Amino acid sequence: MAWAPSLSKRSQSVSLTLVAGAGIAAMALGRHDPSQREDDMLIYQTLVACRDAGLRSVADCDAADREAHRLYPSVAPRYQSRAACEAHHGCGGCLDGTAVSSDAAGRFVPSLSGFMLARRPDEDRPAQPLFRHETRGCGPARGGLVSSHGYCTASGGRVWGPSDGSGVAKVSSVLTRTVGSANSPRVVASGGFGGTGHAISAGHSGGGS
Repeated sequence: MAWAPSLSKRSQSVSLTLVAGAGIAAMALGRHDPSQREDDMLIYQTLVACRDAGLRSVADCDAADREAHRLYPSVAPRYQSRAACEAHHGCGGCLDGTAVSSDAAGRFVPSLSGFMLARRPDEDRPAQPLFRHETRGCGPARGGLVSSHGYCTASGGRVWGPSDGSGVAKVSSVLTRTVGSANSPRVVASGGFGGTGHAISAGHSGGGS
């Protein structure tokens, strides 16, 4: 899908990288598959960033932000330990599940890091929450959440955002049409989220911590 040159400079090559299970090589993350169909999407870290950009109306930004917050407690991936969660979402990037939803008690959940919505209001692409993807986790000399501008969707896909974390991006149409299942949020095995490979169902459960 083509668009104005002034926006194309802000476009980013976005990779679809879906859950493949434990043992995915980190170097494989973020690879772009030119055979995949892509949609023009907007990615924002905050509601203010969406409003200030002016690419969608204030009402549209407000609605997308509300929808992301509404979906977040029910679709956010669950991890069996804080360490497993932070290995995918960065040091300090996860919450005790009970702080998010009673259904997530005993698990750990990544913090809500932003939201994604369609570039144009006439496009049928649901707004959805995004989660920071940062594989360095916690450890010596690694304190703090590192801003990598990479995100994960609730359905298990990897999305690369613009350099400042907000703006226009091209995203695989597989991801733009899919929001995680509220009926069966994903329980992720260690090493099993945001890696390069094949998609798994939202009801996938993983062992280990």
